[in-house]
Amino acid sequence: MGRRPRLPSETSYYHVVTRGNRREAVFRAAEDYTTYCALLPEALSPHAVSLAHFCLMPNHVHLLVQAPELAKLSAAMHQLQRRYWFYVRRQYGWTGHLWQGRFHSFPIEAESYLLEAARYIERNPLEAHLVTVLEDYPWSSYRYYVNGQPSALPLAPTPPYDALGSSPAARQRAYRQFVETPQPYDRSMRRKLTLVTAYA
Repeated sequence: MGRRPRLPSETSYYHVVTRGNRREAVFRAAEDYTTYCALLPEALSPHAVSLAHFCLMPNHVHLLVQAPELAKLSAAMHQLQRRYWFYVRRQYGWTGHLWQGRFHSFPIEAESYLLEAARYIERNPLEAHLVTVLEDYPWSSYRYYVNGQPSALPLAPTPPYDALGSSPAARQRAYRQFVETPQPYDRSMRRKLTLVTAYA
């Protein structure tokens, strides 16, 4: 059976997910995370792809990006995945596949869903029990959006985030409350995305 074709987004935003092969770790040390963070903007920028939210987990990556067209997103991600694989091969003597197939790109069809996607992405360390306080996790965009801390990656806030308040402080307060308040659908959403990325 052939690959499913990627679907274009009406909003030009995509939730990108990529996992380690056999769910193995792709980040083993702080240097691995910083290397990926250095490679990511180098891959996105030439293809006019901008990053809104991210979370780097030990064995997978979540990105919320805006891309002018799918071909540019694919080219950027191919460059990123390949260059990071070269780094891991040199660093750890890695052989074989690092990533579990191609990356997944879920089109965001309505701007109203952008905050939900961002919330899902940035709650990953909490849901995985890596931290008990989201601000303690250094490899996501959450700190930037709730207290203005410098981000490890250049970020382009989405229109729904900008609409949360008339000042940076107001937006930060509103976003913190939105992300940190548990929702009844959290578990079902996480289970659904895990199944899709595992077997697609």
